[in-house]
Amino acid sequence: SQGGGSPQTLPPHSFLRRFNSVAWTHAMDSKRCRRAAEGLDNEIDQGEVQIVEKQDWLRLFVQLGLFARVWPEERVLLALRVCTWMQKETLTLVDTVRVIAIPKANVNAVQVGWTLMNLRKHYVALVCQSPLITTCLLDGLTGAATMGFGSRLVELNFSRANLQLFGARTAAKSIRGQCTALTHLDLQANHIGDAGLQAWAAVLAENTKLHHLVLSENGVSAVGLRSVAAEMRGPRLLRHLDVSRNNLGDEGTVSVASLLSSSSAHLTSLNLSSTKLADTTAALGDALGKCTALRHLDLGQNTLRGWGMQRLAAGLRFCQCLEFLELGPNALGPAGGTQLAEVLAHTPALTHLSLCENRVAVAGALSCFGALGGCTGLRSLILSGNGIVGAAVSALADGLEQCSSLRRLAMLGESDVGPE
Repeated sequence: SQGGGSPQTLPPHSFLRRFNSVAWTHAMDSKRCRRAAEGLDNEIDQGEVQIVEKQDWLRLFVQLGLFARVWPEERVLLALRVCTWMQKETLTLVDTVRVIAIPKANVNAVQVGWTLMNLRKHYVALVCQSPLITTCLLDGLTGAATMGFGSRLVELNFSRANLQLFGARTAAKSIRGQCTALTHLDLQANHIGDAGLQAWAAVLAENTKLHHLVLSENGVSAVGLRSVAAEMRGPRLLRHLDVSRNNLGDEGTVSVASLLSSSSAHLTSLNLSSTKLADTTAALGDALGKCTALRHLDLGQNTLRGWGMQRLAAGLRFCQCLEFLELGPNALGPAGGTQLAEVLAHTPALTHLSLCENRVAVAGALSCFGALGGCTGLRSLILSGNGIVGAAVSALADGLEQCSSLRRLAMLGESDVGPE
């Protein structure tokens, strides 16, 4: 205010500049930050702040969205105060920043996040990637879901948030029946186990538009995945499925096959690395055969043998859009190399093939390399650890004659290529 006159309305750029000063210039000075926050508090209370231009709202929203970058408590409280004011003014943020990140388990910071989400009109994405996640964050999720933003939440990322069993059950209970428009769900590395995944089964069942699902590194076995597959029956829209680094075993591939069958027309990426596959199942091979849009397949770091490769090859020969195929390390041996040749003959779009540490030897290599000529777009070929010598090297050279796009060739991991 100026003297005893009426309150002065600050132009938008002035308010934003002063907010920015509080947020960054005094970031590590608690006393100055507190005084500046109190000053802005008073201006808001006295009606001295009016922001009318959409672009000014956008800039302010972006600044508030950065609240978690080493903010002292005073800065978080200031952001919370501004958020409360924005909500009171019934402001609606449309088509602005999609992702709201909450990397710290600070109760006020969490409340800022919920308020910002509640101001969004269309859709929001929530990212909670903190090993310090606490009950307050989960309580906030419960409260936010009941405030009506659930129908707008489309992306939920709890990657490496250390949920564990309790957190998984609490979070699933909070959003069940509230958030039914999810398209992205990431639960990577939360060690939720079978019981935790079973708690999320009902949430997955009601989110029929889900097309990106990450369940990797959670200590899940075939039992937990079976509960998810049972709930996700019927037509689905899954494009990306990642269940890597779990103890699924061959038994778990039955549930994977069920998930693939419900989304066969849409699936483009599948990650089954480090899932203890050996012989797989015929069901997985059949399901892969229906995924004609599949582009990315990771089967690395398993113990996949020749018999298992035969079952997979029966389906992969129909995946003519396949561009990325990771098969190393495994235990394919010569028999597996021969089966892989059948796949390569039907995947002309392949750009990356890793066969490292499979010991296909000369016999398997001769069959496999003879089919490389059809993969004219191949850019990366990893063959180390396969005992490729003599005639196999010549076969490789002949097979690669048509691969003019090749940029990376790795063969010397274990001195495979001899003096021949």
